[in-house]
Amino acid sequence: MSLTIFEKPSIENLNIETFGAIEDIQGLWDSFLPENHNLKSQNLIFLEKSTSIKPIYTLLRNGHEVIGLIYFQQISLKKEDIDTSILSKTYWSCLVSSLLGLKINVLICGNLYRQNFPSYYFKNDEEKHLIFNILDNKLESISEDNICGIFIKDCCIGFKTLKKDSSNFKQLEKDLTMQMEISNTWNSLEDYSKDLSKKYRKRFEKINNSSKNIVVKELNITNLTELQTEISDLHENVVKNQHVKIGRINSNYFIEMKKSLANNCKMFGFYFENKLI
Repeated sequence: MSLTIFEKPSIENLNIETFGAIEDIQGLWDSFLPENHNLKSQNLIFLEKSTSIKPIYTLLRNGHEVIGLIYFQQISLKKEDIDTSILSKTYWSCLVSSLLGLKINVLICGNLYRQNFPSYYFKNDEEKHLIFNILDNKLESISEDNICGIFIKDCCIGFKTLKKDSSNFKQLEKDLTMQMEISNTWNSLEDYSKDLSKKYRKRFEKINNSSKNIVVKELNITNLTELQTEISDLHENVVKNQHVKIGRINSNYFIEMKKSLANNCKMFGFYFENKLI
């Protein structure tokens, strides 16, 4: 079953259909995408089973022909998801409303659980600019869906060029993720250590030496199932220290991800004295 997001699209002859489950359009969705594209269904389907997000799969048609697709994630913020101590530093109206007991929805054009994961694809490059026409129209109707805003994650390199006709979206200039460029000369940890300054090399060696008694094991689906409780507890230890808890996962997340991605996903457990740490 599908529905039209906009009754009057700003682009003539553009029809926009949305679906709440990938199984509704899996064949069409996958066949439209190039081989090994990040938006293939195997990279998305497990998120439906193991996270709190509401997926929205969007087809763009010019007449009957599919010309592009967009993947959205709708998330809900509730009072218990937000650390009230950060309010003095934050000006988001959606956070304030959330603390008043309201459930606020945010629409993500992207994938919260992956980096470098552009969420839209057009058959022809010259049609990429349509993404901002579509999102501009969506902004005009978000209040009807109790959505406080749209966040575009991992947008393409040509963001500023594509958005030239839209003033509704602003680019965040600062890097918000922990990323590090990997040098072609780093073929081992020793190579990496040699490139560090004296101060940081000493710190690295100290940390590396302290991990001598840690055993690293690759985990398969059987291991992940047996360790499901321990892994879930370790994850919660990290989550509970976050100021804003966005996109919660359940205890099946890592199992479903491994099932879906198979050999394209490797997971490792770190053990100290035979205990997963």
